[in-house]
Amino acid sequence: MSESCRPIALIVGGSSGVGRALAESCARRGFDLRLVARDAIDLDAVAADCSIRHGIIAKTLALDLGDEAFRAASLIEWLRATGGRVDYIFLTAGAIDGADAGLPPETALLRLTRVNYLSLAQIMTAVAAEAPAFGLRTLLACSSIAVSAPRGRNMAYASAKSALTTFCLGLRHHFAETGVRVQVYRLGYVDTSLTFGQELLLPVVSPAVVAERMCRDLDKDIGNVFFPGYWRWIVAALGLLPWSVYRRLKF
Repeated sequence: MSESCRPIALIVGGSSGVGRALAESCARRGFDLRLVARDAIDLDAVAADCSIRHGIIAKTLALDLGDEAFRAASLIEWLRATGGRVDYIFLTAGAIDGADAGLPPETALLRLTRVNYLSLAQIMTAVAAEAPAFGLRTLLACSSIAVSAPRGRNMAYASAKSALTTFCLGLRHHFAETGVRVQVYRLGYVDTSLTFGQELLLPVVSPAVVAERMCRDLDKDIGNVFFPGYWRWIVAALGLLPWSVYRRLKF
């Protein structure tokens, strides 16, 4: 199949974790790839692996979402230069910081907000303006169950993901009368660098399982999803707890 006929998937955060698993899953389905992340060496390795094993075309762009000079225009220009078409967009990029264990220092607060929300919102805004020209079908963003259970650690991370979730759901409404779908996955514990070394109450799920679920439902208008699904009930139960109980929880 020629490049012009294959679906194209843009993965922001495509060098590790869920993003890397998505690159594999999309390539196996015959999608060409546009991979974006901070580390050019890791990106090129993922692109080469997917191209060799699945016979697709993968192109890469190194961008640091935490850089205060980041502008989405550079990504849009690159997409135009690589063909000007994107069927599916996955925003999987995210970061945590060990300093975000209580009151976060200003440097951590600013970087975590940029990586987990502000730069992604810039990308979504720029892409939304180009959606008809790009032929966009689905935009998917990775949020977190931390949004629904605020606690005294990871406050900067959870707050940024909360803003990301709200922005995505607003964007879903913006696209309601079009054919563009916006999906938000509130992910539980996933076996990535974000959970490595942490003491967790529930088991982690592999990035490959997450990626397969996302690819399976790409063309469905599913909106806001908890994954694994049992987190919806856990979050609902936490929301019913009185403050006198909730304040004593350690999680």
